[in-house]
Amino acid sequence: MAWASAFPAPPHQIIDAYGIASIEIYCRNELIKQLSDWKELVRELQLLNECH
Repeated sequence: MAWASAFPAPPHQIIDAYGIASIEIYCRNELIKQLSDWKELVRELQLLNECH
């Protein structure tokens, strides 16, 4: 699902507005990363091309 369909604002605004302390990225039901800010999230998502 596209981000814009799921959330009303860009990632950094959602993370800041809801006071999200950490973000977990899963691949095939396995936790592969736990991040604490949206810049890390963007960087990691760009690197995760192999997980579909």
